[in-house]
Amino acid sequence: MDQRYKVKELNDAPPDPSGGKTRRFKFLSFAERVSRLNVDVFHQIGVTDLAPSEERGSFFAEDLNRLIHLEASPHFSQFLREALPLSHSLAQLLFHKDTIMERMLGHLQAEDNNSRQPLIQLIGTLARDLQHHFLPFFKDVMGVLIELLDPRNPELLECIFSTFGYIFKFLQRHLVADLPNTFNFYRQLLSHQREHVRLFAAESFAFLLRKVPDTELEDRLAYIARESVRYNQRLQHGVSILLVDAIKGIKTYLHSKAVRVLTIVLDLMSNKSVIGATGAWPSIVGSVFASISKHVNVATCAPIWAVLGSYLGKLIASGPASAAPTLPHFLPILSQVIGFHKGALVKDEGEIYSWVKGLSEETMLLHKDMSIAGQKAILTMITQTTRVLPHPPPKALRLILQNAYRITHPFLIFPFTQAMSAQHFFSECIPYLISFCNQASDQHSDEVLLFVSDLFVDPEQLQPFDFTGTPTQTTTPPFLLLLDRVMNSYTFSTKLTTLEAGRLRTTLLCTYAVADPSRIVEPLERLFTQLVHSLQKNKNSPHVSSLLRVALQALTRAIERAPTKPVAVDTCTAQVAKLLMDHPSNPHIVEASLSFLNAFGRSTSETLFKQIKDVSGLATALTPNFASQQTPLRCHSISLLALVLDLQPEACSSQLKDLITLCEELEHIVPSVENGRRMTILVEKIGALTAKQLTPLPLWVPPLIVTFLVGRFRVKFKTVWEQTRKSLLLLASPYFSDWWAVMLPTVQKAALDLDSSQNITDMDIDDDKAAEEDEEENDGKEEKRQEPNTNETNKQTSTEADVTDAPVKSKPAKQRVKKRQKREPESEVVNGGQQQSDDTKNKQAARAHQAVQQKRTEEEIEQRAEDADAVDDRSTDAIMFNSLVWQTL
Repeated sequence: MDQRYKVKELNDAPPDPSGGKTRRFKFLSFAERVSRLNVDVFHQIGVTDLAPSEERGSFFAEDLNRLIHLEASPHFSQFLREALPLSHSLAQLLFHKDTIMERMLGHLQAEDNNSRQPLIQLIGTLARDLQHHFLPFFKDVMGVLIELLDPRNPELLECIFSTFGYIFKFLQRHLVADLPNTFNFYRQLLSHQREHVRLFAAESFAFLLRKVPDTELEDRLAYIARESVRYNQRLQHGVSILLVDAIKGIKTYLHSKAVRVLTIVLDLMSNKSVIGATGAWPSIVGSVFASISKHVNVATCAPIWAVLGSYLGKLIASGPASAAPTLPHFLPILSQVIGFHKGALVKDEGEIYSWVKGLSEETMLLHKDMSIAGQKAILTMITQTTRVLPHPPPKALRLILQNAYRITHPFLIFPFTQAMSAQHFFSECIPYLISFCNQASDQHSDEVLLFVSDLFVDPEQLQPFDFTGTPTQTTTPPFLLLLDRVMNSYTFSTKLTTLEAGRLRTTLLCTYAVADPSRIVEPLERLFTQLVHSLQKNKNSPHVSSLLRVALQALTRAIERAPTKPVAVDTCTAQVAKLLMDHPSNPHIVEASLSFLNAFGRSTSETLFKQIKDVSGLATALTPNFASQQTPLRCHSISLLALVLDLQPEACSSQLKDLITLCEELEHIVPSVENGRRMTILVEKIGALTAKQLTPLPLWVPPLIVTFLVGRFRVKFKTVWEQTRKSLLLLASPYFSDWWAVMLPTVQKAALDLDSSQNITDMDIDDDKAAEEDEEENDGKEEKRQEPNTNETNKQTSTEADVTDAPVKSKPAKQRVKKRQKREPESEVVNGGQQQSDDTKNKQAARAHQAVQQKRTEEEIEQRAEDADAVDDRSTDAIMFNSLVWQTL
């Protein structure tokens, strides 16, 4: 870049922290220099001369006398000698105006003139003196100044546009009266290829636009709009900036003309001659609202909402036929203002949703005269509004979705559903989406299913689906034939792919909307039977078990809605009971069985217990679930057991029924600070009620209760853990010695499961001090031997060894526990009091273990202690289980 266009200034940057030298001066970039220009001559603060200092003098002569001592370039000096004798008085200036203007433009156009700025400034002063006598020279002056304009010279730019501003200011009355011609002269600046030139041109010309009377404003804006859509995109950008500058006020406020200008601008979108074939005018209006949204804030944006609301009401009142062509252009603008900075300008969300509700009314969205483009614009408006304002009124959202899914075009519903699902409105959309699938015609059925399959194949949607909503009372559509075709297309002889599983899941979900459920019971039963056989072949197939759950739930709902009880109920009950006994730990099977038995358990109890035979068998099979990491599996298992016991009252006593009821209530409580006391009381009641043994409990109850209490440690709520430990210790006291044979293996198995689930790995201990103390305590023993091979006996006693080794840990192990407690202060309540318990109890436990395990060598015990010492710090729950077991010995 030419050095003459660079400017130096003091460098105010902070000093270099590394100690390097900082330049005292710096060059401003071109963008910085342009940003500092000020061409606004209409809001300048200062003393203004209302008349020349001499009675018959002129402002032009005064400026000439002032510049005599400031400018000495050859061309200016020559012009000074030529013009000064002709301008001593205003009358003389008016008489010689042609000569002065001719000489001035001649010197400006001279190629060797390097100092044009003083002459350009004198043009504005001359316009002030001549007033309407300057109009004959206006076109020539504009042409010369535009020709002299250099976008690379910021100082010259500021001088030229300031002169334009003075000309507009002093001749405003005459230029506003002939605004179209003035705009034509100025159009090449508004469409300049350099953006900063367009910005300066719009800022100066906006003054004239604000001076147009209200009665003529609509015609003037219509002319500008027609010219802009016929010209290039640069002019369209310049016109958008012009409109913004015309309605901007000081600070964050709007000009008094803002409401009138914005109203006319929106009304012009309905004018076919303005919109044209390209539709450029709506784009210009959108740019205006986008720019003006950045200027205002929530306290000063009321005029914008008033204009938008008034225009939207006018469109709705005009009817679908009249509003349909304009809605695709207006609604994106409205959505843009609503979504500005995530709703930063929205003051009343209820008003916004009332607008959306009005657009979604049956008389607008679903009217026969509403175009597809209009429907698409309304749906887009709904999705964008719910994204910015995610808490719509429930009634309004229900009406909006109900009418939206009555549109018969899948290519409109698909994007709408995807957008709403991405905004976590999937559960609200599903009932209406299923109804839409139900009403789909033959030509759209396949594409509807494939689309909905994609939604459900999404991993975020592969969760238990809650069948909620009211089925639509429609006639059975051709969808039933599609259902048969889809279900019969799979033989389940091979493993299902993700896409196939999603397609089947979608089909099953869509059956809930079929108005005549009796017609789909038979195909659903057939599909359920096929899935049962497939699960027997592929026990580890996640798709099959998930589809089984959905199929059984769909079958349950279909049988419930059937007018008469189908024969399939008894057959399904037998299959459900067999599934429970064969797959008691499958969360999908447990959930689906609970749903089915809740609906038909009482009416088919005879068939159910004929298959189960004994409640103890089912309870024993479900017992491991009570300590599972999966919260839904624990909840569904205890609810299922309580339901089965309720269906067979003679199989349990009142004490056992109360006990299971307490367990079910505790499992369904959400862990929180508010519920902490209630959960603690329930755990205490379960332990106390079990310990009373008022009546002999069945043999399957002790492991069940112990496993359930152990499962409390799976809940990430440590407030209950201490009471749970006390309840387990109560059951392990000498007064209940018969229980110990059951309790110990249960707790040990839970501890092993927890160790394997958390992937506990050994850690290398490099603590020199701990190693020295270990050597001193073991009398200089040799290097530790590797752990012996694990046979079947070692596998059975490995957990017991871990448990009994804890009280006789060496000093390094104890120090390691203390370090771990310092790093995890939250676990001190549970671990600290257990691992640092009374020394007497530890010694007694150690002696009891040594009596039972006499064959164990001292080296094996030492190796076990160091293995426990090397457990990863993340396994605090496993340590807690181990501490619990050896403390209760």
